[in-house]
Amino acid sequence: MDKKEIGIRIKQARLDLGWKQTYVAGRIGIHQSTYSRMEKGEHLPNAKEFASIAEIYLKTIEYLQNGTLPVVEVNDNTNGLGPQVTNINGHARNGLNHATDDVDFYKDQLKHKDKQLEEAQGMMSSLIDLLSGYFRGGGGGGG
Repeated sequence: MDKKEIGIRIKQARLDLGWKQTYVAGRIGIHQSTYSRMEKGEHLPNAKEFASIAEIYLKTIEYLQNGTLPVVEVNDNTNGLGPQVTNINGHARNGLNHATDDVDFYKDQLKHKDKQLEEAQGMMSSLIDLLSGYFRGGGGGGG
């Protein structure tokens, strides 16, 4: 396996979708710098990372590793109306699953941000109470 060629294919797949490295790294569960090193051919993905990358980009691991495109199965079961590509439904389902995963990912991000906001509001409220008590109690030092 040529790490540079793998990196080129991984990067091109990301660019084809217009995604940022930070987004993909988050989906895979790795740091952005590690993902960047993959695209540069400095870090070879492990088996789990290869599987995640392939799934996210709707590519095969074989394609990512070797550049080999999958063979498309064709069945002529359309009563002479033309060949039917049998794996289109699989890709459509995968795309829908990815969209659902994206929604879930962003929901989780929003929940995390909401929790951080609630914590910050609680700290601000405590600080306001503390300062109010300080100034009411004559601790303002105004002479």
